[in-house]
Amino acid sequence: MPSAADRPVAIVTGAARGIGRTIAMRLAREGYRVAVCDRDMAGYEQFRVEREATAGLTPRQSLEQAGAEVLDAQVDLTDVDQVLDFVNSVHDAWGRIDLLVCNAGGSAGDIAYVRASAFDLADPATQQYLLSSTADNYYSVVYSVLATLPHMIAAGSGSVVFISSTAGNRPSATGEMAFYGGGKAAAQMYLRTVAQDVAPHGIRVNSIAPGFIATGRALDRLERLHGENAPNEIAAQIPVRRWGRAEDIAEAVVYLGSSASGFVTGQTLAVDGGDLRHS
Repeated sequence: MPSAADRPVAIVTGAARGIGRTIAMRLAREGYRVAVCDRDMAGYEQFRVEREATAGLTPRQSLEQAGAEVLDAQVDLTDVDQVLDFVNSVHDAWGRIDLLVCNAGGSAGDIAYVRASAFDLADPATQQYLLSSTADNYYSVVYSVLATLPHMIAAGSGSVVFISSTAGNRPSATGEMAFYGGGKAAAQMYLRTVAQDVAPHGIRVNSIAPGFIATGRALDRLERLHGENAPNEIAAQIPVRRWGRAEDIAEAVVYLGSSASGFVTGQTLAVDGGDLRHS
């Protein structure tokens, strides 16, 4: 068993609930010291599925129960100063950052489902959504990566994993999710470029594009907009005939963060059950 100082360090953003929290827990079981942040660290209370799954425990409490060393902070990842303060505090505390998981992001509510051609540029709600979606899904990734890379470059090693979306790989057949998908696609291209730049420093940069993942937010929105049977209808159209689980994404993160993927960089791995469409 490695000493505490030898244990790798992971940062996971957007880790209060859903995919991010599951990734943090999985990395803890792998022996990582885990630093987690979120704009709302009590976000796990928002949806019934996640309230029940977490038994009311905060991310820190769950990680400590799993035996992990933990740092946590409430951070707005669209604020450069907050990002720098958080990342530097992790490095100051533990002396290394081995893995950065850029999971934070989001589609900002039901307005994401407005058709791409139907937005009214004169509408303040459209203007605000474009700005917030770009900040949440693109700028937050750029800020997190740029804050972390100096520490990885100095160490001569590291891995960055961005949790994107299939919406960033292919358009919705119904013309929805335009700003969200655009932000994810922009971040993927940025990270492919970063991968080329930092590869000589021993740093790998990859993305994961989840398909339909059964998080509390996704299920709540789908049932509210399309009815209680909508999740079953979606599952029937996925080749593996089920929704993805947050654990499926966490396993992919473990792979991309480990030496098992040592010759893999600049890639986007779709974890979508073979689903070739997006809707």
